[in-house]
Order: sequence, then C-alpha cells, then structure tokens
Amino acid sequence: MYDWHSKRGSVDASLELYEEIRKKGVKIDCYTCSVLLNGVCKAGKMVEAEEILKNLKATGFVPTEVIYNTIVDGYCRVGDESKALSMIEMMENDGLKPSFITYNCVISRCCKMKNMSKAEELVKEMTERGLPPNVHTYNILVDGYGSVGQFDRCFQLLEEMGEKKVKPNETTYGSLINRLCKNDMLLEAEILLRDIGSRGIPPNAQIYNMLISAFCKGGNSADAFRLFTEMTEAGVSSTIVTYNSLINGLCKEGSVAQAEELAQSLPDKGVSPDAVTYSTIILGYFNLGNSQKALELYQTMKSLFIEPSLYTYHSLIRGFGNEGDMQKVDELHQDMLEQNLAPDRVVYNALIRCHAKYGDVRKAFALHQEMVEKGIGPDRMAYNSRIICCCREGNVQEAVHLFNDMEVKEVLPSSVTYSTLIEGHCKAKDFSGAYVWCRKMWEKGFIPSFNIYNEFMTGLQNGGMLQQAEVLNELWEKGVAKHTVSDDLSAAAMM
Repeated sequence: MYDWHSKRGSVDASLELYEEIRKKGVKIDCYTCSVLLNGVCKAGKMVEAEEILKNLKATGFVPTEVIYNTIVDGYCRVGDESKALSMIEMMENDGLKPSFITYNCVISRCCKMKNMSKAEELVKEMTERGLPPNVHTYNILVDGYGSVGQFDRCFQLLEEMGEKKVKPNETTYGSLINRLCKNDMLLEAEILLRDIGSRGIPPNAQIYNMLISAFCKGGNSADAFRLFTEMTEAGVSSTIVTYNSLINGLCKEGSVAQAEELAQSLPDKGVSPDAVTYSTIILGYFNLGNSQKALELYQTMKSLFIEPSLYTYHSLIRGFGNEGDMQKVDELHQDMLEQNLAPDRVVYNALIRCHAKYGDVRKAFALHQEMVEKGIGPDRMAYNSRIICCCREGNVQEAVHLFNDMEVKEVLPSSVTYSTLIEGHCKAKDFSGAYVWCRKMWEKGFIPSFNIYNEFMTGLQNGGMLQQAEVLNELWEKGVAKHTVSDDLSAAAMM
C-alpha cells in the first residue's frame, strides 16, 4: 500500500496509513519502512521523516544504511546540508558506516550551493575513512567547480583522476564541456571534445549538441554546421535538439527561409519538428517584419497537430504586439487559454507590455492583478510596463505608488523605471518632482541619458523657465560630477 500511495504521490495517505498501523502496534519491516520514507522524503516532509525514524527506533527497529541514505538525500533535496550531516553522525552512532552514496549526496548539495570548500572537506573526510572519491564524486566536483568558473581546478581534477586510476566517463566530459560552453569558452570546449575522442570515449549526441547550441547562440552558425557535419560523419545520430539549435542559429543571422527549409526536410531525416522548431522560425519571421509568414507557420503547426507551447504564444504575442495589432494579441491570448495553457511570467509580461504600450491601462492593470492572484510575482518588466502606461496617461501618482510597491516587493528598479518617472513628472510640469527622481536615479548609480536631459530641458522651456533651462544646459555641457549636478539641479528646479 505504501508503494502504491508513493507512486501516486499520495504522501498524506501514506502517513495516515502509517499512523493507523502504528496505533495498532503492528511493526513494519525494512522494505516497507524504506518505501514509506522514500515517499515522505521526496515530498520534502523531513520533520515527518525524522519523527517516523524516531518512532521506529523506539520500537527496537534497527535502521539500515538505505534508510539513512534516504533521509540524508531528503535533507539535501530541501537544501538543509547541516541536517544531512547530523543524520550521518546519527548513522555512525547506530554503528553504520556512511557509503559513497551517503557522501556523494551531501557533496552534490554543497556544490549546488557553490560551497566548494565544504565539498572538499567532505571529500577529505571520506578519503580518511577509506572511501577514496569515485568517478561519481569527481563528476560532482568537476561540475561544481565549473559552475563557479574555476576551470583550472576542473582540469586539475581530471589530472588527479588519471593519477588515481579513476577513469573519466561521458558525464565527466559532458559536465565540463557544458560549463565551458555556458562561459563562452568554446575553443577550450572543442579542444576537450577532441581529447575525449583520443581517450577512447566517442562523443555522444548530447555533447555535440552542447557545442552546436553554443555556437548558434553566439551567432556562429558556420562552426555549428561544421560540427554537425563532423557529428554525422562520426555516425552520431542527430536529434531534434541538434536541428532546433541549427534553426535557431540561422534565424539569429536572418536566414529564416533557410531555417524553414531545414525544418521542412526533417521528416525525410526521420526527425519530427516540434513546437520549439516552429516557434523559433515564427520569431525569426517577426524579427524580419514578416508577420504574415509567422501567422501562416502558426496555422501550419496546428494543422500538423503540433501543440503550440507557451514559447510559441510568447513569440506571436510579442510579434503582433510590436506591430500594434492588439486584436490579434487578444485572439492569441484566447487561443492559449482554450488550449488550457496558463500564461507564465514571460507571457504575462508580453501581454502587459502590449496593452500598456497601446493605451489600454485597464487591461494592463487587470493582467497585472491576475498575475498576483495566481501567485506569479510581477517582475521589473511587468512593473515598468505599468509605470510607463500610467505616465503616458498622466497618472503620475499611480506610477509612484507602483514604484513604492516595487520596493515593498523587493523588485529592483532599473534606469527605465527612473527615466519614465522623470519623464512623467516633466509632462505633468512638476519639475521639482522630476528633480527628486533624477536625484534618486543618480544615488542608485544610474546615469540619466541624453533623452532624460532633453525631457527636462523641454519641460523647463515649455514652462517658461528659461533661466533654469540655461543653468541646466551649462551644467550638462560642463559634465559636472554627479553629486554637483544633483545639487545644482535642485536649485534650477526650485527657481
């Protein structure tokens, strides 16, 4: 029954069953206990897991290494490495020795938290206890050091593996190549690719895909196609991930028609285009200003029973929104809802931005509120869109209220936020208010742009405040230090 509840994700039902059995005084065996704790720990209910262990030990039950490892893993999953370490101590007090699995679990957690010094301490500890790091331990460390950009240490670990006769595997090299690619170290990644081949580990599709994707993202489709050819000649089968990367690279370079041709050829290669394939090309056509072709592809996609994803709808909404076709934006939003696709933060931002940009304040605010009600915290982009909308409508007070709400929600304003508020106050002929925001902008380390200067100048001139405009112009031309500019702007604005 525990196994059945666990597979269904019914952890509460498992706990109720456990309580019922416990009250009846029925003892459970090791296997049953392991199944119960596995489900409870995967659900993150660590207080309950430890309570179960405590109750079982009180009845004379002797926990096994598997049971302790399950709880250690559970604490690592919820990010509590200190509790994981205390469980290892408890394990030892019960006469059990931690295994590779035990240590690797906690070392992995330390690496995910970028606490490499603690990870190294644990490696030293396990070595002293007669458990020298195995290939899995090294793989965790290589990926951990790669995640913090310490590639010298990664290569040292590879050398150390050779010295200790621990043979690196595809995961070792794949992790390192992945991290190198993410840090735009493509030359080093390709050198490593050559190295693995010479060590008798033929690169797989996943490793090739990492490099091909990185080259395409960097706008270098020529090298991506070179690797693709090499991959094919080596007998490594390309996947949809490979082709989607190449299609993305072509679209980034503006070769959208070529990307579409490649997509059309995929069925002949035994690969089916997916939502990512079509979404990428749709976005590519929008970037070329060809919304008609983008719409045709969307319709083709649906006719082929390829379900559009949130990425598809985001591309379409953003594309038609940039063209000001709000009727099409609303239709797409409705289509998405009919497909039972709930908007995520990215889609909400696109919708809010579109409605804010084209003056539908009420709709933008309604979408913002909908985000909040669904537990999707609006980010800087969503707030900026609404602030822009308010300022365009002349509702500077509401814009300031939104800014204050940003601070309460700990959403950091950007230069766009401050620029919009300065512009809004200028349009309202509130030059003192514009100064306050200009000063705040300086204090936060943002430099007002030439456009902001123009807005301020225009506001002063239109308000007949020519003397103040002249002072501002002289200050700007002299390029005074920011604190001096702030002080003198105060005087100019108050005149």
